[in-house]
Amino acid sequence: MAMSGGLGDTMIIKLKVKEIIEKEFDVEFPIYRKHDITPDGRPSTIIYTRIDKNLRAESITVDVTGPFEINIEEKYNFDGSEVDYHLGRGIYKCSVEEFDAAVNRVKTCLRNLK
Repeated sequence: MAMSGGLGDTMIIKLKVKEIIEKEFDVEFPIYRKHDITPDGRPSTIIYTRIDKNLRAESITVDVTGPFEINIEEKYNFDGSEVDYHLGRGIYKCSVEEFDAAVNRVKTCLRNLK
């Protein structure tokens, strides 16, 4: 139902909103996570992350074509993203070996700098 008055027409609309609630989880650190950020689903760009007990997050973004990026957050923020993402579960599960392989790839590239 449209109403007029004030600065313009107004109406009541229905919106779907995502409710964010706080929950507590018993978590074992470090947390290891991998996130495939390739838009079309091909394994191309993956972010490997390790979050330690001090909430320092170390992330390595690796592209299969060669480039990589390193990002360090001194205080990881558990924002409104899904729980499995934050805790490295389900499709975000990552082993220590997978994370270490990404680290070793970066170390090799850095050693080869001229």
